[in-house]
Amino acid sequence: CLYSDMSHVEAATASTLFPKTLAAQSLAALRVAEVARRIAQENAPDGTRFDLSASNVDTLDPAISFGTHFSIAVEKEFWEDLFEHQRHPTRLGFVASVMAAAVPFFGAGYLMPMSDGQVVYSLSARAHHLSQLKTLSTTQAYQRGLLNERREPHGQGHERLHLIGFDFDVCSNALLTSLLQTALAAAEEGFCGLNLYDPVRALRLWSWNIDMDTGRLPATAALVDGRQITLPTYIRELTETLLEMCHGGLITDEIAPQAIDLLPIVLDLADNADRGNVLALSRHLGWAAKALHILNL
Repeated sequence: CLYSDMSHVEAATASTLFPKTLAAQSLAALRVAEVARRIAQENAPDGTRFDLSASNVDTLDPAISFGTHFSIAVEKEFWEDLFEHQRHPTRLGFVASVMAAAVPFFGAGYLMPMSDGQVVYSLSARAHHLSQLKTLSTTQAYQRGLLNERREPHGQGHERLHLIGFDFDVCSNALLTSLLQTALAAAEEGFCGLNLYDPVRALRLWSWNIDMDTGRLPATAALVDGRQITLPTYIRELTETLLEMCHGGLITDEIAPQAIDLLPIVLDLADNADRGNVLALSRHLGWAAKALHILNL
């Protein structure tokens, strides 16, 4: 499904439980959009040119940003606990913490122009727009939330968890989807470990502090237990925990299919990120592929 929204093209993929299927659908959506662009170009008046870009942010104006949205079906009780009753605030903290780590780790990379003329390389092209824990608005520049509290159920018996903070990166689409599936399944079961003290601050610290000389991600963020943790370490510890839940049967294949195959790849990526092995990361992570290109200029 393709449509126009706020003067740009949007594509919605079909509902699926399988991360690899979603990745294939994302590639297919790009191909369909490109065909539509060519048809429009053939029928355009002289002097008119149509370009298609999957970038989430304007290169010259950082105020312009279009996020990749994930709509995930969750239990009604879980959604209401996050956004209405909040009887278990640590649950909200865990979900926000997972988002704070996933957004930069699976980011597409962005050369962010600063007001003083400097340029900062950001793992996430959306990090500078995510300044709240949760918001209702999805379009307010620099004031978007890690979680969106708009209530729009997409099916009977379930609520829609609307996640608006991600970049479009087909390289990591299946891996990100599997991590989100398993993390949310763990949260629905009541798991709330690895909570960050300030998820928004952590997201930005992790996004904006790559060492371009070594390829490493040295920035640390505080957990609620006082421990300082890097982004690769957070992803590794989270993924190890989720894999244990999968192997132990707490998270079943019916809930998170393909997780047993995909999460070990995320573990390898976390280890390579810890070592600054940008070349190895570039196969699966957009920000690493772009950083590698910049380093080779």
